[in-house]
Order: sequence, then structure tokens, then C-alpha cells
Amino acid sequence: MTNASLLYFDNNATTAVDERVLEAMLPYFRETYGNASSRHPQGEAAGAAVAAARREVANLVGAAAPDQVVFTSGGTESDGAGILAAWSERPPGADTILVSAVEHPAVLAPAERVANVERVAVDANGRLDVEAALRRIEAGGIALVSAMYANNETGVVTPAADIARLGAAAHAAGAALQVDAVQAIGKIPVDFRALGADFLSLSAHKFHGPKGVGAWIVATERFPTVPALVAGGSQEAARRGGTLNVPGIVGLGAAARLAREAASDCVTEPRVAALRDAFEARVLAQFPGTRVIGAASPRLPNTSNLCFAELDGEALLMALAASGICASMGAACSATRRTASHVLLAYGLSAEEAARCLRFSFSRDTTEAEIEQGLDQLALLIAALAPTAR
Repeated sequence: MTNASLLYFDNNATTAVDERVLEAMLPYFRETYGNASSRHPQGEAAGAAVAAARREVANLVGAAAPDQVVFTSGGTESDGAGILAAWSERPPGADTILVSAVEHPAVLAPAERVANVERVAVDANGRLDVEAALRRIEAGGIALVSAMYANNETGVVTPAADIARLGAAAHAAGAALQVDAVQAIGKIPVDFRALGADFLSLSAHKFHGPKGVGAWIVATERFPTVPALVAGGSQEAARRGGTLNVPGIVGLGAAARLAREAASDCVTEPRVAALRDAFEARVLAQFPGTRVIGAASPRLPNTSNLCFAELDGEALLMALAASGICASMGAACSATRRTASHVLLAYGLSAEEAARCLRFSFSRDTTEAEIEQGLDQLALLIAALAPTAR
């Protein structure tokens, strides 16, 4: 934590920039500030830093080569890029984009702008109906299948083997596979090639990098050319024009390296999962009727979505914020909307039940002491808001 008075349990919305990431970025604001496209020592040094970051990102996601990495402004742009590319190369007669019912709006909104969108159901624990998806792909007319790797609201993970089956079926039908891995990167291993994906999205600020920078991974063997996301420049092999955000890209590369190191230490992921499990166990024991959404499915180690009995989620969220505890009711990009989460509705919750759910998301920086302090404060607040709930 950077603020001793703050308990930050909203890491699926964004994470703190790692000090080592910040240190890596600073020289590219002050000393090595050249344009990465310029052909002089300042520019060449910046270009070399961009190339190094591209290799780090490729290594993190298991891309076949660094040139499969296109730097973007983040996950939303990358998701939209995959939809644009797949739609531009769709097979004859393909007029439909097939998505899971729990996709992020960054997928749903651009898909609905260009195509007929069909949603594949999930069960009460968020597990995708893979067999239904496979049958729909086989029926034809699909341009793109979009499968979220890990859900941002509940942490439920679609197994890599299931995603790979969807990819194989999509390719057999002439369609493409897109994987939104924004929440998965830095929390669980992600292997672009093993998934069989054509496009994959990630965002630096979800794994202790800076905001405003991400990457779009493209299977160049299937998509050697893609529509330019921004026309007018030759940057990113003419796939996205515009002056490169060198400090941000360097930060993304540093965050990717640290995430890969954390994944390989065999300690970080189990430690975070143990904190999450201890948090849930105490809440469930102390407040009967509380449910963990997606508890029976594979989940990210850091994410807990709790449905509290007889409590107003927004009132509890505001009380937590006033006490210095940061949590959320779902996707940060939808926080100002007072509508029920489409994710929780897809799980079979009623709008009333969805309004009682809060998401707590931890990080590799979260400590046991913070969890205990947060639990103590949560107990006080719930007792004040609903004395009979204890």
C-alpha cells in the first residue's frame, strides 16, 4: 500500500504502479526522450527500449515472435481491434459474432456496432456452455468467437482447454478467435499459442504497470495484415499510426517482466489465493446467508465477489469508502450506471440479488494484516447497517 490509511481491495479496477516499473519509465521522460521513429541516437535509444518491451510482452503471453505484439492504449482498444480485424476478414455469409454472455462491454459494444451478436449462456457458477457454443459454430455464419479468459467481476476463469476447443472449431469454420485476457494477465499463466487465439488483449494497469498502455497480440500467420487502428503513420508495422508512448511502453515491458517472474516463483499466486480464501471463510462464517459468486468454478486467485444477505450493496460500498476501504460493485467502467450487472444476471441472480454483491480484489502487494484489518472494519460496518445480519 502507498497510503497507510487506505485499504485497497479494488485491484481488478486498477493496480498500483510497481516502484520498479516507475523507475524503468522515468529516464524516458527526462534523459532518453527521443521519438522512437527518429534516426538519431536519442531516437534509436528510445526505439531500442520499445523493442525490448515488445520482447517482454511476447515472452509473457507466449507469442511466437515479438512482431505479433501491437502496442495500444489498453484493453478496450485491443478488444475493438480484434473485432475490426476479424470482421474485415470474415468468410462469405458470416454475419454473426459469438460471445459469452459475460463479456466485458469493451467487446460487446464494438461487436454490436458491426454485427449480429449472439451470446452463449453461462451456468450459475459462471461456467460457459462450451458444447452449445461448439454447436453454434458448426451451424455456420460466425465471423468471430470472443471468449473472456477471466471475468473481471467474479474472477471465474474459462479453462484454457475449453478456449482452445472453441478456437479449433472457429478455425475449422473459417472464423477467428479473440481472447480478452485483460484480467488474467499477471494473475494466472496465459499462453497465446496454446489457446489457439488469433487475437488477445491485455492492459498494463491491471498488473502493476501504467494506465493508458496495453497490447494487442495478433496471430500473424493467420492475419499477416490487419486494418490500421490509426491511419496516417507507419508505426507498429502500419497497424497503429502515431508517435509511440515510449515511457508507457517501457512501463508495460517492465510490468510484463515482473509478472513473469512472479508467475515462476511458485509463491505469489498461492499466497494471494490463501489470503482470498481466508477472507471469504471469515465473511461466510460471520455473516450467515452470504454467498461467494462463482465459488464452484476455477477463479482468479485474487478475486472475491460476495452477495450479502439483506444488505444494500451500494450503502455498504459507500460505508467502506468512508472508512478508507476501496472495493467495488463490479466493472469500474460501469460504476456510474445504476443498472444490474449483466454478468451477475447471466449467472441467474435477480436484479435485487445483484444489488447486494460487492467485489473485493487483491494483489501481490496485499498483506495478511490488511486483510485482517479490512475484515474487522467490514464486521463493524455490516453490524451498523444490518444489526440482525450477524
